Amino acid sequence: MSPFKSFTNFFSWINSFKIKSKLIILFILLKVIPIAIIAFIAFYGAISLEKKLIPNIEKIYKQHHNTFKIASSEFIKENITSLDSAYQNNIENQGVEIGKQIANFLYQRDQDIILLTTLPIAYSTFKNFATVNTSPLRIPAKYSYDKKYGIWKSLNKEVIKPVSISVPLPQTSKYYSCKHSSKIQNKQVPIYKEISFINLSGREEIKYSTLSKDLKNIKYRRNTYIKAERYFDKIQSLKKGEIYVSDVIGAYVKAQIRGKYNIKNTNEIGIKFNPEKSAFAGIENPVGKRYKAIIRFITPYYKNGIKIGYISLALDFRHVQEFTDYASPVQGEIRDIPNSESANYCYLWGPEGLLIAHPKNYYISGFNPQTGKRVAPWMHQQLYDEWKSSGESDAYTFLKSVPQWYKPEDFQASSKEQQLDSGQMALDIRYSREPMWTGYGLFQITKDGGFGSYQYFWDGKWKLMTASPIPYFTGKYGNSPRGFGIVCLGADVNEFHKSASKMEIQINNLVKKEGEILQSNLKENKKILHKFSISTIKNLSFASVIMIFIVILIAIWLSNLLTSKLKNLTIGAQEFGKENFNFRIPVNTHDEIGSLEKAFNNMARELHLINKKQKKYEKQIIEKNSDLKNISYFLNQLKEHSPDALFVHQPSGQITEVNQTTEKLFGYSKDQIRNLSIQDLSSSKHNQEEALAKINETMLKGCVDFEWELKNKAGLIVPATVRLRKINIKNKEFVLSFVTDIRKRKKAEQDVRKAHKQLSDIIEFLPDATFVINKEKIVIAWNKALENMTQIPKSKIIGKGNFEYSIPFYGERRPILIDLIGNDDPLLKSKYQNVTQQGQYIMGEVYVPSLYGGNGATVRVTASPLIDENGKIYGAIESVRDISHVKKAELELKLSEEKYKAIFNDSVLGIFQSTLDGQLINANIAFAKMIGFSDVNEAIRKCNTKEFYLEPERRTIIIKKLLEEGKIITYAEKFINRSGKVWIGNINVRFVKNANNKSNYIEGFVEDVTELKKYEQKLIEAKLKAEESDRLKSSFLANMSHEIRTPLNSIIGFSDLINQKEMEESKRNKFINIIHKNGKQLLRIISDILDVSKIEVGQLVITKSEFLVKEFMQDIYTNFSEQIEEEQKSHLKFILDFKEELNNIKIITDQGRLQQILLNLLDNALKFTEKGCITLGCKKTKHSEILFFVKDTGVGIPLEDQNKIFKRFIQVEDASTQFLSGTGLGLAISKELTKLLNGKIWLNSIPQKGSTFYISIPSK
Repeated sequence: MSPFKSFTNFFSWINSFKIKSKLIILFILLKVIPIAIIAFIAFYGAISLEKKLIPNIEKIYKQHHNTFKIASSEFIKENITSLDSAYQNNIENQGVEIGKQIANFLYQRDQDIILLTTLPIAYSTFKNFATVNTSPLRIPAKYSYDKKYGIWKSLNKEVIKPVSISVPLPQTSKYYSCKHSSKIQNKQVPIYKEISFINLSGREEIKYSTLSKDLKNIKYRRNTYIKAERYFDKIQSLKKGEIYVSDVIGAYVKAQIRGKYNIKNTNEIGIKFNPEKSAFAGIENPVGKRYKAIIRFITPYYKNGIKIGYISLALDFRHVQEFTDYASPVQGEIRDIPNSESANYCYLWGPEGLLIAHPKNYYISGFNPQTGKRVAPWMHQQLYDEWKSSGESDAYTFLKSVPQWYKPEDFQASSKEQQLDSGQMALDIRYSREPMWTGYGLFQITKDGGFGSYQYFWDGKWKLMTASPIPYFTGKYGNSPRGFGIVCLGADVNEFHKSASKMEIQINNLVKKEGEILQSNLKENKKILHKFSISTIKNLSFASVIMIFIVILIAIWLSNLLTSKLKNLTIGAQEFGKENFNFRIPVNTHDEIGSLEKAFNNMARELHLINKKQKKYEKQIIEKNSDLKNISYFLNQLKEHSPDALFVHQPSGQITEVNQTTEKLFGYSKDQIRNLSIQDLSSSKHNQEEALAKINETMLKGCVDFEWELKNKAGLIVPATVRLRKINIKNKEFVLSFVTDIRKRKKAEQDVRKAHKQLSDIIEFLPDATFVINKEKIVIAWNKALENMTQIPKSKIIGKGNFEYSIPFYGERRPILIDLIGNDDPLLKSKYQNVTQQGQYIMGEVYVPSLYGGNGATVRVTASPLIDENGKIYGAIESVRDISHVKKAELELKLSEEKYKAIFNDSVLGIFQSTLDGQLINANIAFAKMIGFSDVNEAIRKCNTKEFYLEPERRTIIIKKLLEEGKIITYAEKFINRSGKVWIGNINVRFVKNANNKSNYIEGFVEDVTELKKYEQKLIEAKLKAEESDRLKSSFLANMSHEIRTPLNSIIGFSDLINQKEMEESKRNKFINIIHKNGKQLLRIISDILDVSKIEVGQLVITKSEFLVKEFMQDIYTNFSEQIEEEQKSHLKFILDFKEELNNIKIITDQGRLQQILLNLLDNALKFTEKGCITLGCKKTKHSEILFFVKDTGVGIPLEDQNKIFKRFIQVEDASTQFLSGTGLGLAISKELTKLLNGKIWLNSIPQKGSTFYISIPSK
């Protein structure tokens, strides 16, 4: 049998089955075979997956771990770089701010010394000024050395108690931080160590000082502070208002330990532990000796236009150190003591390179008080050895020949032993090779006045060094762009990124921990994957069996499905009838039933599309309606909330619609305003025809803009900008009006006009002739002073432009000075004399013959550009000052010099100049004749002044005295002339010195008084009598003049000061107290004068009364206790010594005069007692008398002076009391009053231990 026939027979056999059986057999063949194949593939895939997936997982783990590690490392590096950069900028700015603060503080000292030149010269003025000018200094924490741990411990650590803080609002809770305040204690300390007045010869005449109370001649260096100041020659050339400012002058403080001062370090170098004798070093030696220094400010003092001396201020440098000692680059750190231990600190370099402020005081460059020379700087070993072998004792003399400013390739660490034996470690960066102290970087950064920083590696750390100039340019500090010096902030770089470093450690730990977790997970995943493979194989086998069983069931189910086709068609027809067009009849065959099912399905699809389109159209209509509502609402809101008032009105002006702004602006409701027309809202300034014309113009043009005055419901005028627009609504024309309220703009314009008027008034009444031009060179201001000077009214010049070089008072075609602004034209400058430029100011002098009606005048002209806030020139101003009187004075000075020459030659006094060894340099004819010459030139050629002293040794004495004092005034000397004649001359001589403070020559004049001396003896006795009679009068007048003038000057001077508007309230109150105190002093002086007058003429009336001694004494004690407080001597103990036996004792006498006597004695005790106590007491004597007494522990009175102190105008003075004021009347009046009260007064006194004054008064 052929294969084809067998195949045919098989299908015939199959066709004999029913359709249901056919479907079951066919479905089994089609589904079971693929399931078996799939099961085999899945079995093989599960085994392959396990073999390939595990290596991939391990590779992914390693990549993930390495990626995370690299990313975290790069993140930390970027974070550190960012933090370092931000911190560096912050510290640089901090240094700049400290520099500005120091500069401002020093400029305030400039203001102080200039202020002193306006006050009277008096000890009380200086004392009051020094007392008023104080500044707070931080009180450093107290430390003690802990021998057990070898460290310094603070004794007053602040304990911060927890404070209950309310929970912040949710809006502020993010990064919320609250830090407790640190209570740092301050004390007010006087800014100045010394205030003095120095005369032109260098001698101190008045001085208030805590350095030295002795008055000295400061032109000799030995008399200056620590013998280190050399300023007298430098101040000679100072002009009015100019200020000399010194270096920082202070004694160097030594230390033999560099670093922590502890017992371990002292034992290592073999010295005793004695920190109080070593230099202060902040927290490394908190009990050491502090560096003490001053900065001296000096300016000339003028009286009636003549320089009579100099005012000198010695600033306590501690106040400058305060800016740096406690400064820290660590944000938020507050220090109670200077600390350089952590490498985060601040210090100062002077402009030359000397260290002037540092927490470790032994680094600060200072002077040797014994020699007055600056101590040697800390040098590297080679340079130090060269100095020692040079034989030069002074280091800086040796260093003049040594190169300065080492370059980076020369840097090396200094020997730590070279100068420690002497304890000298003063720093001068010009000669330093240590990277941390080199001036190469610091001075490169600040050479043009800029600031910056750099990092260096030192002591195992990277450190940052910032450099910022101190912009103080007074005196010599104006010669350097660094000003007063350089502020340096040193900082440990690790401090900048401490948080990032902590994060790096945390991330590394996290990476390590994460790696361990991943490794554990990897092992666990391997186990799970293996289990999964085994489970998959088992599950697939079981699932295949189950699926074959399910396929058989499905085949049976599908056979049953075919029989249900007709039923499905019925169900489909029913669903379509219900408009369920999404329902589809399953089509599984291509027979007639299948075609019918397709037809049904196609019909349902078409019906579904029709229905879907219909619903879409309905939805679009709904959405369009919603959009139209939203647009309408938006437009309505826009209209209602527009800042402009909106009107919609008809071409007739009748209003139909308005917004809320219109209601607010005009005060009408919408219903009220709809009954009005636009014409009704116009002010009376505009009639209805004008308003209607604007509307008609809009209907023609489409839009019109204009300003208009409207009025609101209250009748107030509302200026506005009106914009009319033609609109069309439903084919009907309307006008839309936008009304903008411009009342604020109008007010601003009015304010500008008012300000312009005020400025014009200021220019108009300036005392100097002034005019102003704009950038087009049109004259816009021409003041009254200029009209008077030129006699040209402003009406003829205002508004004229470009000048044509024809400003009339300059003369024909003379260029005006304003033309030189921004134009350095030599030809223009040649028209003027002395043309100078300071910044943008240009000054020049010129003679203008046309001024004052042709009388002419020399004027000084000053021109300056006018610059707006954007830095652009918008005009210029020029002022003209008549200086004809100055030129006249210069001419008179020239004539005066010629007159002086004539006086020199024609004088009857002998005038001469000679060298120290007596060689005559110059002389007039009178001097030549005195020494026996008829010709001056012959006298100069042949004469030596040594030859004309009758006693030649006298000249040696005179020269020695001149060397000590500088001049000798009017002394008599016997001379012998060329012919042998002896004559007597009154001579005045002085040294004339050059700029190096060395004597050049002697000059003086001699008067021949030979004849006068003959009469002198006859007049001596009469003269002595006259002098004795006048002495008391003169003494009285001199004392009174001084005693009255001093408080008056203080009252006037400080009254002027308190009128200054910018004065602080605290200073104003201090000055008022000073005025009150001086007023009381003046009242006491006048009372003393009146009492003396009454006593002399016998008109002093004694009024007796009876009173209790106890109450009397208590009143005096209470009143004088207040006076002690006012005199700021509350440190003195005031004792009332009153016996109980006197409680009920009464006395009959003049209570007021007795009180006056006791208060005089108490005043003296207070005046002459600086420490100890003052006692007021009384007791009863055996003779029915009351003995009052005042006892003090003051300076005392020498025995030889005790008898004369009760005389009028007598004051006992010594070095300790020379500055104390007084009239010399108090004790004299007390003695006279005691006599009038029938009493006695006497004293017991021991010099330097105190005095006791007794007054005995009869009780009845």
